[in-house]
Amino acid sequence: METPTNVILLGLAIADLLVVGEYVPYASSSLVQQDNSTWSHAIYLLIHAHLSHVCHTIAIWLTIMLGVTRWIAVCHPHQAPKLCTLPYCRRAVTIVYVIFPILATPFFLMYAITSKEDSSETKSADYLVDFSSIALAQDCLLIKVNFVIFTVLVKLVPCLLLTLLIPTIIKGMWKAATRRRKLTSRRRCKGGHPNSKDVPVTRSAERLRASFRRKLTILGITRNKQEENATERTTQMLVLLLVLFLITEAPQGILVFLSV
Repeated sequence: METPTNVILLGLAIADLLVVGEYVPYASSSLVQQDNSTWSHAIYLLIHAHLSHVCHTIAIWLTIMLGVTRWIAVCHPHQAPKLCTLPYCRRAVTIVYVIFPILATPFFLMYAITSKEDSSETKSADYLVDFSSIALAQDCLLIKVNFVIFTVLVKLVPCLLLTLLIPTIIKGMWKAATRRRKLTSRRRCKGGHPNSKDVPVTRSAERLRASFRRKLTILGITRNKQEENATERTTQMLVLLLVLFLITEAPQGILVFLSV
């Protein structure tokens, strides 16, 4: 089942699993009555802030990658065997997992653990996660830069790309279905396959077609009617995934942009 689409879906599933799995103890700690001012809890909050940000960013851009590969497969099927190969998709997923933690370095510098002395008799200190001294310097310049980067790179740009990709993919699916209907009706009118005796086909052309069909099969793009229906259902499922992502992320991106 190793296909370019499944490789990206696997990377996306891992990123989302990290986000959700890490968020469960965070949500539980806010619901259960416990001392949230300890040093260990502050360390956990700091890790939560960084890990959720990085994994969420990775998941967003893997979703964009999924949309781009499906757009190439649907709208440019002749280029898909060259552009959407397994090695390329493996490298792309690896690059996303490596590069975005590096790009998040300014975000890592934005928070720090601060201590606050308790005025009670115990004289214990409360440990909180707050903006660091680096973030507050130069009139909170680092905070503003990070919010702008987060708004543009993580929210608005992906939403804009999806807004352009989704209608294009749907239009490409509609055109492909129209072409299939025309081909089917033409074959019925001729009473046979297009490669009948009145259309000479050389051996080199037949080998080229066979090679192209094999590449399309690896990509999940097939010419068999039953497999074409399965591919179309897969594309519809991926389009639904992209639409749900857009519905989820666009309002938050607009809200963060207005906050900036």
